[in-house]
Amino acid sequence: MILDHNINGEFKKIIQNCNDKLDIYTPYIKVKPLVEILSLLKDKVAVTIVTSWKANNFAYGSSDLEIFSYCSSNNIHLKANNRVHLKVWLIDEKEIISTSANISYRAIGVSDNSNHEFFNLPTSVDINDIDKLNFIKDESIEIKRTDYENMKKCIEEIEIPIINDKFDLNIHKNILPYSQSVKELWNLYNSDKEHNDIDLLNLSKGLSESIFLKRVKVAYFNLPIIKFIIRKLELNDLYWRDVCEIIKNRFPDDHNSEIKIKVSSIYNWLPALHENFIVEQHNISENLHHKKDDRGKTKNEIIGERTKRVSHTKLALIRRNNHHG
Repeated sequence: MILDHNINGEFKKIIQNCNDKLDIYTPYIKVKPLVEILSLLKDKVAVTIVTSWKANNFAYGSSDLEIFSYCSSNNIHLKANNRVHLKVWLIDEKEIISTSANISYRAIGVSDNSNHEFFNLPTSVDINDIDKLNFIKDESIEIKRTDYENMKKCIEEIEIPIINDKFDLNIHKNILPYSQSVKELWNLYNSDKEHNDIDLLNLSKGLSESIFLKRVKVAYFNLPIIKFIIRKLELNDLYWRDVCEIIKNRFPDDHNSEIKIKVSSIYNWLPALHENFIVEQHNISENLHHKKDDRGKTKNEIIGERTKRVSHTKLALIRRNNHHG
């Protein structure tokens, strides 16, 4: 057994020795690593993939819906079985690989933030195991284009919630998109150019704009530094200097100009991804506001608090000007 190793390299070495038949059983599949691994197969090897076919898997980015297009174009049998949770590769019905890894860069050890996984080197397979795996394959349903089209429509209708865990071991992890706005990222995504933000936010190819926005929303609001900022916003408004301080603490080597770019990015992204986050302009200063704070308050209370915020903003502006002076 191999633990915490480059599983990708092991898969590739083993795949090259497959001669006739490869059956893959795994619930979650990302297209890019699948293509890389299977590109090493010899010609005329018959491939069957049995996987889970649930709308949430695709909507949340656990699997790529475009595995259908890839399999269809490469004469790979793609079958659905929502009871599948095993991760097994059956090679020529002679050897079997069992692993905890799904087919994704994080699972197979390629990502900088890879999962801890185990990988059993190929062992001779028992006839009873072959029968059991073939039974699972036979009870599975071949995925057709109509299934693909129906799933595509289904996931566009799924409302993905913002996940804002109160406990986060990675709260100090410093990752932010380089793109200054969601629109800029959408343009980069459509250009088919490789970009760090596309990997950071776990965006597969071929997404419609609505699904793209849902995926971006989930990924962005799960970035540890954004979770931290949201928790702060749930208590009070954040002024420009407050966000600068947060960024400065997490990016201590950044120059002031770099900090300003990151803060500007946050001011662009939050309101673009959720209507509850707004940027309020007070004279020449701006502050981030979470509209949830206004629920259940009278109009006079809201006006009073807004007036108080204006006063604080003016005071912050005077302090910032004195500091830079």
